[in-house]
Amino acid sequence: MTLGAAQMPSTAAVAAIGPRSRPVTVLQFSAPGVSILEVGLESVGLDLTLLVASASLKSPTQFLDAFNCMRSPHRSVLLLLVAAFVVGVDPPVDASTQPVHADHAIVVSVHELASRAGVEIMQDGGNAVDAAVATGFALAVVHPPAGNLGGGGFMLIRMADGKLHFLDYREKAPGAASRDMYLDAQGNVIEGASQIGYKAIGVPGSVAGMVYAEQKFGKLPLNRVMAPAIRLAREGYALTWEEARDMQRDRYLGRFPESRRIFQRNGDYYKPGEIFRQPELARTLERIAEKPDDFYHGAMARQLATAIQKGGGLITANDLAQ
Repeated sequence: MTLGAAQMPSTAAVAAIGPRSRPVTVLQFSAPGVSILEVGLESVGLDLTLLVASASLKSPTQFLDAFNCMRSPHRSVLLLLVAAFVVGVDPPVDASTQPVHADHAIVVSVHELASRAGVEIMQDGGNAVDAAVATGFALAVVHPPAGNLGGGGFMLIRMADGKLHFLDYREKAPGAASRDMYLDAQGNVIEGASQIGYKAIGVPGSVAGMVYAEQKFGKLPLNRVMAPAIRLAREGYALTWEEARDMQRDRYLGRFPESRRIFQRNGDYYKPGEIFRQPELARTLERIAEKPDDFYHGAMARQLATAIQKGGGLITANDLAQ
């Protein structure tokens, strides 16, 4: 069986096959640039084959069409192994066009630490869905450009018996959204209005989708699966040169007081190698782990709606509750 995801800004994939299944190959592309990982598995004791993606795709059809990219001309491009952490074997030192083999399972994401979170959960007895959800929440900590709690995604799960499950938890427009909300008085599109700022925020689906997947298909408790993400947020992680540079140069972060405070330290910019801690995010993740419904129906939902409306956004507590 072959799975693929093409040109995705944030992608996480976890694959596992039953002990009697045929080998599985997972091929991942991600933007910007090209990054590819091919994985061949021959005998795995877990019971799921899974691909998880959080990406800028507009429909489930586009997501499934991405599977056809396995014969893409990008195969001729220099391949970059972004993050491959194999349970039970050492990862290859250099990127290669050759498949990576594992005895048990493999976790792939856009960030090394998120991949390690998924591996930790598998080693703790979790299945592929547990690992995928752990990776997804970890991306909310270590990959803020795309892997955050305010977005959405798709999840395709193939069970050992061949049964498929497809979850669509993309964002939705708030109830007050209108056709002309991003147009000026003359009917012209306001540049960036649909992408930057509080009015660009859709009703998030990430938390609902990942929690649903975990509760229906996972093996471990939600608080255990989210523990690596909470730890990363509270204890922090060392920023790479690219991460520190991007935080400093991103002009949009500086436009909003909260993002400027958190990511740019009010002008005292983070340097490569500094530990980036997010205690407020850690507490948010703890609250989700303790009571996930609070994100959409409780005090957290009301706090989110109030903050968004204060910034000029449209989302209400009723939007989150629906």
